[in-house]
Amino acid sequence: MSNKILFRLAGWLAIVFIALSILGGVCLAVIFYALYVFHRLRAATLGLVMLACGIVSLIFENAAFMMKSGAETMLSVRFVLLGIAFLLLGYLGYGNDQTPRWLAVSAYLVGVAGLAAGGAGLLGQASIALNASYLMFIPFLVWLVGMSRWFLKTAAA
Repeated sequence: MSNKILFRLAGWLAIVFIALSILGGVCLAVIFYALYVFHRLRAATLGLVMLACGIVSLIFENAAFMMKSGAETMLSVRFVLLGIAFLLLGYLGYGNDQTPRWLAVSAYLVGVAGLAAGGAGLLGQASIALNASYLMFIPFLVWLVGMSRWFLKTAAA
């Protein structure tokens, strides 16, 4: 493969990555809102805090990528907010009989890893923050797969 083809491919893939990142953020915001709607009858305030933390964390993530300096702090705050949102999701899901327990536990794991990543980042421990953010990956994927199955099953009922 020549350099010209490689660079052209990389340019197009960068555009695709930007589009998919924005689409992923919008999809996660819709998921957070659907979970707020589901939990608002039992715990409206906690559901609203979860929704606010989740959506603000997505805004912080996109804003951090546009900054020239201070992006580390912005991403650390984003991880803290995302951790709070997932801890609240775990709490709300664990206390609800309709939510599978393993789904709530995976949300707890994502929340704890998010708080660890954000806290370490705010304390200037970049390597710990990076490793903690990597720990979020598997429970987050488990949570997403579980949410898709649960939402589709709940919507069909």
